[in-house]
Amino acid sequence: MTHFLILTGLLFPKLSDFKQAVPYNVATPLFSDYTDKERMISIPSGKKVIITDNGLPQFPEGTVLFKTFSQQGIKIETRVLLKTPTGWEPGIYIWNTTQQNAYLSNGGEKKVNGYILPTIRQCHSCHGKDIQPIGFKARNIYQQIPALVQAGILETPDLSKISPLPNWQDTTLTIESRARAYLDVNCAHCHNPTGMCNKSDLRLAYDAYLDPTYKKLILKFMQNGKMPLLGTHMIHKEGVALIANYIAKLK
Repeated sequence: MTHFLILTGLLFPKLSDFKQAVPYNVATPLFSDYTDKERMISIPSGKKVIITDNGLPQFPEGTVLFKTFSQQGIKIETRVLLKTPTGWEPGIYIWNTTQQNAYLSNGGEKKVNGYILPTIRQCHSCHGKDIQPIGFKARNIYQQIPALVQAGILETPDLSKISPLPNWQDTTLTIESRARAYLDVNCAHCHNPTGMCNKSDLRLAYDAYLDPTYKKLILKFMQNGKMPLLGTHMIHKEGVALIANYIAKLK
């Protein structure tokens, strides 16, 4: 279960101490222009991540979260979050043509084979002024918890305090649960009191009340590629179809 990631041109001096990382998946991923993603987490020896509720766990200093984006089996970029004494620090690494390692982006690269790269400033737009992870919430990694405990990443949590987030692609589940999971992962990090869209009272977390008066606006924005606003440059046809189906059922 152990993978290794080699990165060159490191932004963070301590990152080289934590090259060994454990892979994990999420129940419902963020849409990223149909790229394939590999997620990994590394923590310092002797430390563990502590889960207390549905939200973000308590991460020890030195935690590194990796997410590698690929197209047709070719790695393009790896986004990194490093937990430091003062908070999370982001880094974007671009893979070389040999696919053996990646170098730290200086912000000058805009595209790789048509794939549009993000900037550090955009990291703050989605992850907040005080950068916080988005995907590694307890409810979204619920199915991975036993493996991460076994790998020594997590302290054994009280599972009764966690409500698993549905898999938006699981057609055995209700349209509502799938759609709310999709909106939670793709939209709630902006549509909350401290997010980029905090001036709107539209809240899209899984358990939040969804005002039906917003239903036409949500669908219009998604169909026009304006929601999510950042992090994607394509319309997610399958996601739009799911939300349209859900909204049509709202009273």
